[in-house]
Amino acid sequence: EHLELDAGRIVSDRLRPCGIDGETLLALLAVVARPIPIEDVMDVQAWRRSRVERALTALERAGLAVRQSGSVSVAHDLIQQTMLGAISAGRARRLHRDLGAWLQATAGDDEQLLLEALEHQHLAGGPSVAHATRLVESSRRLEVGALARLASVADGVGPRSVGAQRLREGVA
Repeated sequence: EHLELDAGRIVSDRLRPCGIDGETLLALLAVVARPIPIEDVMDVQAWRRSRVERALTALERAGLAVRQSGSVSVAHDLIQQTMLGAISAGRARRLHRDLGAWLQATAGDDEQLLLEALEHQHLAGGPSVAHATRLVESSRRLEVGALARLASVADGVGPRSVGAQRLREGVA
């Protein structure tokens, strides 16, 4: 517990000079939980490149984010976990909702991105049954891990839901 308090204080102290844009970007990166291309950050946040660059530069100077091959991510998993614990549940849901919607709109036929969109929608408490059903009814063969994630979506919905029933049948 002492380590968590120290990590929280350190992240907070380092984040303070990064401003609201730096804090917003770090929250997004923590929720994304993987490296994300800078162009994608621009799309999700609806920010110009210069704004993303300023926020990212501040986070890099503070040792909170890293840039590699045109992508950006949280510098360490301890920073990510600390940030996830610091943002409100409502803000986390909004970030997951926005990421899920953006991923679904841009994923095309990329199964991994569609699954990632589904997970974000699920974490946002959003309507993910239709999205999951679309995935399970696609002509592609899904890996076992993907089917397990789709089954968990179906399990989280009431048994009488028509969409959930179709999803359960598709998973089976």
